[in-house]
Amino acid sequence: MAHNFWGDELPSRVDLPPEAPAERPGYGRIDFEKLPNTRDLGGMVGADGRHVKHGHLLRSGTLGFGSDADIARLRDEYDLRLVVDFRNLIELSELPDPMDRIPQARFLHAEIFSDQQVGVTQEHTKTEFEYRLEALAEGDPIEFMTLLYPHMLIDETGIEGYRSFVRAVIDAKDGSALWHCYVGRDRCGMGSALVETMLGVSRDDILNDYLATNLYAPIELTLDSPASRCYFEAVEQALEPRGSFMGYLTGTLDITEAEIAAFRERISNRNPPCIGRRDVVIPTAPVIFRAAHPQMGSHRTTPSPYSGSFGESLAVFTAPSEQEPSASLDRSSDGASDGTSGDVTNSSSAQVRAASSSISARMLAVHRS
Repeated sequence: MAHNFWGDELPSRVDLPPEAPAERPGYGRIDFEKLPNTRDLGGMVGADGRHVKHGHLLRSGTLGFGSDADIARLRDEYDLRLVVDFRNLIELSELPDPMDRIPQARFLHAEIFSDQQVGVTQEHTKTEFEYRLEALAEGDPIEFMTLLYPHMLIDETGIEGYRSFVRAVIDAKDGSALWHCYVGRDRCGMGSALVETMLGVSRDDILNDYLATNLYAPIELTLDSPASRCYFEAVEQALEPRGSFMGYLTGTLDITEAEIAAFRERISNRNPPCIGRRDVVIPTAPVIFRAAHPQMGSHRTTPSPYSGSFGESLAVFTAPSEQEPSASLDRSSDGASDGTSGDVTNSSSAQVRAASSSISARMLAVHRS
């Protein structure tokens, strides 16, 4: 039986990526205390064998989940300068990003699904598509999501949201850029696919990075709605008339080839990535699941940082070393200093509990990505 990073038992039919590549251990997971599914694109192999630089491009779940130490690390170690939030206004009001603690960072709200599109509050005339979505949400969640996924990119709100996101990432010349939705799966996943496409990352590596969310997103935040290969393929099929992801970038989002080339030059290099650094979790972190990692270390029980109303301790398997390398993030040097990583904290905030309890199960797949 497969388990995710947090020790949650995964559904039997969940899609999982292969073991992470050596140049990007743990699919770039960063060892934050509470931030879910926060991963560095650094180490991914792009066009012409170039490697994406570490510490510049981060994908994540909502920053509102982060501990004080997590937010301080983003501010100080990662010099966070851009935060892009794909959620809608209701989600922002429930669990806002703590931007007051990252004063140097620009905040961009790049909404992908408006409140009207997901039928949360406003009264409006429903389309045939919306009626079909509602029916599928009640009966067949897989078909519901397969139908919904392409509309993240081809509906007007999604086009404007992803256009502003891609432009902001291209223009972010200093520090790091981070983008997120709720748990870093759907809206964040497609945004990551666009950035990775600009960098020339292969289709298989983009898909595997998307599926890695199933390893690093706690079940209580995803509510058993995992990332799926069929959702990704539904997007590919919808974008095929536009020239797939790259054609969507240049033809729909109006990103020029010159801008993409300049972005690649700035954010990647021809040198192999340095593995032993703070911004990459070495495989001494909790092992992901038993079948793919037979050389397990000791078994320990770690309280979930999201326990709260869920209140369960999670069984987590750790490799023999109880400590992970820790070093200040250095974007210009391959050196690293030693240290230790913090353990997962024992309690969750009332804010997390309140936000989680307010989620409508029927709408989770739409605006809880």
